[in-house]
Amino acid sequence: MKRIIRLKEAAVNRNAVLTFLLTVIGLAIACFVFKYSGITMKSLRNSFLTFDLRYLAAVIGASSGIIYFLSKKWSTIVTVLVKIERKAKGYFYCYSAMGLLSNTFVPHVGNYGLKAFSLNGLYSVPLSVGALSVLMEQLFDLTVIIVFAVPSLLYVLGIVPAGSAMLIIFLSASAVVFLSVYRPRLLFTAILSGYKFIYRFVKRLTRNRNFNPSIEGIDSIILDRHIDAKLLFYSYMKYGFTALKLFLVMAALKMRVTYIDILLVTTLVQIVVLVGSTPCAIGSSEAGWLIVLTLLGIDKLEIGNFLIVERVIGSAALILVTFLSYLYYTVNKSITRPSLASAKEAMNG
Repeated sequence: MKRIIRLKEAAVNRNAVLTFLLTVIGLAIACFVFKYSGITMKSLRNSFLTFDLRYLAAVIGASSGIIYFLSKKWSTIVTVLVKIERKAKGYFYCYSAMGLLSNTFVPHVGNYGLKAFSLNGLYSVPLSVGALSVLMEQLFDLTVIIVFAVPSLLYVLGIVPAGSAMLIIFLSASAVVFLSVYRPRLLFTAILSGYKFIYRFVKRLTRNRNFNPSIEGIDSIILDRHIDAKLLFYSYMKYGFTALKLFLVMAALKMRVTYIDILLVTTLVQIVVLVGSTPCAIGSSEAGWLIVLTLLGIDKLEIGNFLIVERVIGSAALILVTFLSYLYYTVNKSITRPSLASAKEAMNG
């Protein structure tokens, strides 16, 4: 028993050291990016002063849209896995917002514990089922990244124009929807294979023992064609609002980009962040945006200012939406007493 405790303590210590090292590396990369961009306190101050406040409400609205489609996707998956009666209004939205916020601090796994433990504590849903619901949610996001990845790279490298890249994405997205309806097992076998590869790669790269979600029991949802199509729609919409939020910040800073530009390149930055695994995406996000925006011909000083302004404005918008959703959920929770998951009742019956 003592040996097991010592092994657990050693694992915790290793993870703490790893997190510290990744933070230091991320900060070093971020500092290099900011130094390379030539950003100064004067230019940064001017960026905040010239930020068009008319876009602020739209940024908050885009953040709400991201959380809305994220919560719709998660609630749909949970409903398939287990029936919950008398849910308090705003539960899925609130915990999706908090999960998204926590995931910005702990990439990949920040929302697993929060959502799984909330389902378990409030509605007696087994932790394994809660974790599976979050995994499924991320698998559909991975599908969107796969669809956008190659056309986005071809566009950034100047091989194809934006219109051709969007046409390829449309055809690829249509093919994915077709497979989700008529060949769901084939599609998600391929996605799971990709997910396992990324899992092994990230785990070896970061030695992050926490990045180990289970995929058992996944067939119960991937074989329902109607639900698969709905979840794909939610994932595409979430991605669209993510790109919209970034574009609005750039528009407020009067950067010379279009929404299509950001829609195409956001995937590439997400891939860099996924592989980087640094806390709060420090360094990996900055490096990704510096590369793709430079390839789009944006001035490096503008990029440096955007990276900091977006961090501040984007985080503030997310925190505000999370806080308001928590207030709404708390009010409804006080008048709605959650019941046990009906799956548990069925077992008792």
